[in-house]
Amino acid sequence: MNISVLIPWDTRTDCNWRKIHLSWLKRRWQELLWPIEICVGKNYDEPFNRSKARNSAFEQSTGDYLVVADADALFDASQINLAVQAVRTMDTWCLPFGGYYTLDRETTKGVLGGVRWRDHALKSTSELGLPPDEYEHLIEDSPGGIRVLSREMWETVGGFDESFIGWGYEDDAFRAALDVMVGKSLRLRGCNLYHMWHPVSPTDGFESPTIQHNRKLYSQYKRAKSPAMMKKVLL
Repeated sequence: MNISVLIPWDTRTDCNWRKIHLSWLKRRWQELLWPIEICVGKNYDEPFNRSKARNSAFEQSTGDYLVVADADALFDASQINLAVQAVRTMDTWCLPFGGYYTLDRETTKGVLGGVRWRDHALKSTSELGLPPDEYEHLIEDSPGGIRVLSREMWETVGGFDESFIGWGYEDDAFRAALDVMVGKSLRLRGCNLYHMWHPVSPTDGFESPTIQHNRKLYSQYKRAKSPAMMKKVLL
């Protein structure tokens, strides 16, 4: 069984934190039980289009099973293994985490492990030292971060909708499309997911014209309650 890990990457970034996260997590992905290929999808749009980057990563992939992951999402390898098994045996798609938390700067530095940061990539999340008072809850029912599905499921919905500008609501739309066209996701709550700290890119906020456009587009996905209705949205 082959697994492709699809990671979007903003080619404009010169942030060393982001580059270290990606390098560190690439090592962590090698801890899965099966052979994997890491496909980094790049996008050169302005603003960076995360949907296009993910679709670009898919175009590079050959795996029968796909892990769609952010470049800064800290996961537990054993939980991903369970998710792949669930997709394989239960014919469902998985969100392999409970809550999605954001780490602060100092906790992220501790996770990376200083001068021996590469070695820390091989530790389970329980060994990395994540005290609850050093991160704040991001979202309980997050549709993004990491999701596991089969290649056939991806092709059923056609990947991510590139009509979303920049980022925002494309994860929600992808989940809605899969839930209708494939079946409701299975959320495995055995471990949490963690967003690793990095400097925040400038943004116009959640009331910007871009976000308003994406929110309106996502509303079409929310209204599609049947495969026939969703197919019209996906055209």
